[in-house]
Amino acid sequence: MLESSDHSLSQLLISRPDRVLKLVFSFGLLMVLGCQQKETPQPEPPDSNTSQEKRSQVQRAENSQTPQKVMVLEHPNFVFDAIFSPDGKRVVTNCFGETVYVWDTATGQQTGKPIDVKKVDCLLFGADSNTLIVGNKDGKLWTFDLVTGQKKGELLKDPGPVTSAALSSDGQRMIISGIGSTQVWDLKTGQPVSQKFSHLGPGTAVAFSPDGKSIAVGGLLKKAFLWDISPEELPEKSFDHKGNVTSVTFSPDGKLLLTTGDILNVSDSAAKEKDSTVHLWDVETGKSLGDAFQHQDSILDLAFSPDGKSVITGSADQTAIIWDFATRRPVAGPLKHEGFVSDVAFSPDGKFVLTVCFDQTVRIWEVATLSLSEEAAKYDPGKLKQDLK
Repeated sequence: MLESSDHSLSQLLISRPDRVLKLVFSFGLLMVLGCQQKETPQPEPPDSNTSQEKRSQVQRAENSQTPQKVMVLEHPNFVFDAIFSPDGKRVVTNCFGETVYVWDTATGQQTGKPIDVKKVDCLLFGADSNTLIVGNKDGKLWTFDLVTGQKKGELLKDPGPVTSAALSSDGQRMIISGIGSTQVWDLKTGQPVSQKFSHLGPGTAVAFSPDGKSIAVGGLLKKAFLWDISPEELPEKSFDHKGNVTSVTFSPDGKLLLTTGDILNVSDSAAKEKDSTVHLWDVETGKSLGDAFQHQDSILDLAFSPDGKSVITGSADQTAIIWDFATRRPVAGPLKHEGFVSDVAFSPDGKFVLTVCFDQTVRIWEVATLSLSEEAAKYDPGKLKQDLK
C-alpha cells in the first residue's frame, strides 16, 4: 500500500517492541536501541491539572486533514503492550516493561497511579474489568485491583519466566510461554493441566483455540507450533516462516490458524527479503492454505473483531489496515503512523481499534469514522496470489 523504507539493524531489532525489544534487552543490546529513543519528558502525575488539560486536548483532537477520529495516548518511552478492558472503558499500556498505565477511553486521561513492575512481559484482564494480571520475565504473575490500585497477590506459584501469556475464552485456563517451553495452567487449582510443550527459544506469541482444546505458539526461530491440550502426547504441528513469528491467531470457527512474521537477520534485510502477508494454515491437517492481507513490509500483529467479520493488521510499513475477513479486501485505512505499528486490538464492542506505534504512542480510532483510501480500494486479493507464486 505504501512505499516502505529499508530496515537498518536497529529497526530490525525493534520491529516488534512488545515482544522482540524485551528479549533483546535481556541479551544486553540496550545500547543499540538507546540511540533510537526519543527524548520525551516523564508524564506529569495524574492529579496535575495542567498536564491533564494539555494531554486531554491532544488525545481528543481530530485529524485536521480527514474526518477520522483518533485519540492519542502519549508515553515517555516505547510501548510494549496495550489492551482494552472487557467492558471497553479502560486501556492498559505497558511502557518499556517498567510502568503500567491505566487510561480512561472516554476522556483519554490516565486514571489512578501508574503501576511500577519491572521486566513486565504481559498484560491480561482477569475475571472482570477491575482485575489486571501482570506477568514478568522473573516468573511472577500478579493481580491488581484497578479500583483501589492495590496489588492483590500472586496468581500462580512458580510458573517460570513469562515471555507471553493468554487466557482461554472462559477465563479458566492460562497459557504461559517462556524460554524453551510453554504450559497450560488451571487458574482455580493453580496447577498445570498440560505437559510442557518444548520449543527452541522464547515463545513470543500464544493463543488458545476458540474451544480451548488447542494452543498455538510462535517464536523467534522461524516456526509456529500447534498442540492439542491432552493427557496423551499427540504429534505437534509446526509451521515454517522466513524469520521470527510475530503473532498467532485462530479464526473464530477454529478451523484456521493465522500467523505473521518478520525478518530479523541482516543478510535477509540487505537482500530486501520480506514476510509481508498473513499466513493461513489448516488446523486439522497443518497444511498451508496460502496468504492474505498484504502490506509493504512485515506484519507485526493482527486481531479479529468481536463478530469475527473483520481483521486489523499492524505493520512495519507504518500503517494499520482493517480488512473484511471473508473477501480478504481492505475496508478501512491505511491508518498512517510515524513509526512501526507493533500491536493492534479491537474494543469489545468492535466500535474502536487501538494501535501501538514505535513513536511512543497508543492511538484509539473510532471505526465508524475511518475511510478507505483510493489506493487501498484497488487492492486485488487475486493479484496477491499471482505475485506469491
